Amino acid sequence: MRESVTTTITFVSDALGVASAVSRNVPLGRVSAAISVVNDPSPLNVTLTGLGLVPGLDVPMAFGTAAWDGSKFVGNQVITPVFTPDASQASTIGDGYGHSIANPAMMDGSELIQH
Repeated sequence: MRESVTTTITFVSDALGVASAVSRNVPLGRVSAAISVVNDPSPLNVTLTGLGLVPGLDVPMAFGTAAWDGSKFVGNQVITPVFTPDASQASTIGDGYGHSIANPAMMDGSELIQH
């Protein structure tokens, strides 16, 4: 639950940061920065957020950190679950009756004929 709340707050903070950078709305940028630091007080986030408050760095940092957070989200929510080994890549699988049997997907043709 906490992870989904943090992810949502990160998305909102990034959206506000991009909106403030594009519109040059400095108070909105400060609100976005405060939300971001409260949500993620890590030294890296505090540093990146602080750099985003420097005039001239605001636009690149807003887009850069939004892209960074987006790539972390895709990596954690899409790539990792898709490429994490599961039962179809294991040498044995459950047969649904509490027994472990050889996984046919992991056998070559000769092994299939023997079983």
